[in-house]
Amino acid sequence: MEINREKLLEENLGLARAIAWEQARFGRQYEDLLSLALEGLWQAVLAWEPEKGALSTLAYSAMRNNIERHMRHDHAKKRDHRGDLSLEQATPNDTRDWLKKLSAREPGPEEMLARAETRREVLEALDRLDEEERQVLRLRFGLDSGQEMGWKEIGDLYGYSRQAAQQKGARAMERLKRLLRRQVSA
Repeated sequence: MEINREKLLEENLGLARAIAWEQARFGRQYEDLLSLALEGLWQAVLAWEPEKGALSTLAYSAMRNNIERHMRHDHAKKRDHRGDLSLEQATPNDTRDWLKKLSAREPGPEEMLARAETRREVLEALDRLDEEERQVLRLRFGLDSGQEMGWKEIGDLYGYSRQAAQQKGARAMERLKRLLRRQVSA
């Protein structure tokens, strides 16, 4: 059976947008993050085999890892000769602190609209999940607190193993993706 990789890519675009938007809140450019997420998604789609489980689990990890790898690489490249960072060279965590003190570049209207639209779509779909699925994803991505939780922490909170929490999260992401696809096609 031949796998339609382009269709898989299209079906997971919403997940790529959600990951890029989630990372953009740390001061990085949404378009750059989306490009990195899509690169990771393509790598996952190429590596995925149906008998190995859900594509979304592999894709999620590949997209996050690709973004984080580029951020680490950029961070290492941008250190000056003393090991200090300038504002332009800061990592997202550094930037968050400096943004309170310094005026940063305001996003353009197109970027603000894209972020708002993507956020609205994700939150609408998230609200249509059942309570436990919604809460697992909110905790995992730090949607309420801004602090992401690991699968072990979520499992401990609900009395699950790490693996069970991860599986519940994967199922919730699959449902969220289906809801987002319906919203986009409607």
